[in-house]
Amino acid sequence: MNNNGKRNIKVIGTIFLVILVILLLLSETIYSYNLPAVTGTMPVTGKLNKSETAAGLADWAEEEEIYSEIGGIIDEVLVKEGDKVKKGQELFYLDYDEDDINEKLKEIEINKNKIAVDLETIQLKMEQLRNNISKLEENIEKEEPEGTNELKKIENQIDKLKEQIKNAEEECEKKNILYEEGIISKSERDTAENTLKNLQYDLQGLETDYENQKITVRNKRDEYQEKMDGYRNNIESFENELKISEQDLKMKELDLKNLASQEGAYKQTLSDFSENRILKAPKDGTVILVPVKTGQYVNANQLMMSFGAGSEFKLECGISLDNNFVLAGDACELINTSHAIDGVVSEITPDEHAKKVTVTFQSEEVTKGETFEIEFRKESKASYTLVPNGAVNEDNEGYFICQIKKRKGVLGNEYYVKKVYVYIGDSDNENTVIVKGMDFFEPIVLLSDKPFSDDETIKVENAGDFFAEE
Repeated sequence: MNNNGKRNIKVIGTIFLVILVILLLLSETIYSYNLPAVTGTMPVTGKLNKSETAAGLADWAEEEEIYSEIGGIIDEVLVKEGDKVKKGQELFYLDYDEDDINEKLKEIEINKNKIAVDLETIQLKMEQLRNNISKLEENIEKEEPEGTNELKKIENQIDKLKEQIKNAEEECEKKNILYEEGIISKSERDTAENTLKNLQYDLQGLETDYENQKITVRNKRDEYQEKMDGYRNNIESFENELKISEQDLKMKELDLKNLASQEGAYKQTLSDFSENRILKAPKDGTVILVPVKTGQYVNANQLMMSFGAGSEFKLECGISLDNNFVLAGDACELINTSHAIDGVVSEITPDEHAKKVTVTFQSEEVTKGETFEIEFRKESKASYTLVPNGAVNEDNEGYFICQIKKRKGVLGNEYYVKKVYVYIGDSDNENTVIVKGMDFFEPIVLLSDKPFSDDETIKVENAGDFFAEE
């Protein structure tokens, strides 16, 4: 073979190898093009960082009110709504009408005298009711049905007569025997028999009288029972009247006590006139409402001013029902365009659709009604094995993650996924705790451009982050 032939063979061989490489590369590219493209990530050891944001309106944690002690004219109002006041600061000057107070004292005295008369009347009525009840109870105790004693007398007479008849019967029997034996005469026997008949006749009469007397006693007992029922009904009526009178007595005594209290208050006001003329702030605060004005007449115990006490505020907001990390006593941050303030969770109340959280905070600059964004944050105390929330999947058998593994394939090294079932724990906005199921850390699937099945070959977009290039 000449040199030209050898040269042609080399060229053809070279071309064949190039075509073979190109076909190999194209087949791998086409093969990879159809594979699910995934982005992997690595589990980490770390702490959960939970957070939730809510919104609420600032309000005073404590609102108090100031009232006038007695009626009078307002000489001067020294504050207006929105003013900050200090404890002991003068707020109002009042001019009390002493004649008006004295007039009220006279009216109280008149009412006290009326009540005293009413009390005496009620007590007399109660005494009379008690006497009536006692008399009726005595009547019930000593009265008994008429004819009862007469009935007992007849019963005694019948008993005696029966005894006499028994003796007469025995006598007749003896006389009859003696007569038959010829010892006594017929007249003696007849006398004994007549005596027995007379006694029997007397017994019949007494028994008739007894039955008649029983009817009489029965009628008398009905009359007696009706009379007793009348006594008892009257006693019950008197007792009810007595209870009502006792209630009236207590009410009158209470009225008298209230009048005495009012009288004492008015007298105390007169004695403390100079002190009551000036109303002062009982503590530091901010004026919310002043419903009165100079020259106005105010009554006793009329509202003069309401104010937010101190510098403590509160606001209420809602968080999700499944939020289990925000607890009473936790710190939180309150932010708006003007302020950034630290607050404290004072109370959590479950509601139907959310949890209501009350937050308190201190400020000298905040005003009622300001809107704040409240941010709750908490880091777990312990460290856990964490994976991104998007890497955790669920099917009928439970929760699982998809680990990325490498193996030898037809075209060289390739990547595939392995479903691993795990037990999960708590989670935050980004990560979930893996409690059990991962023995050591391997890359896992975070995102995929299409569904895939267990043990399926995949294309890993960021394979270089986990596997050394070969």
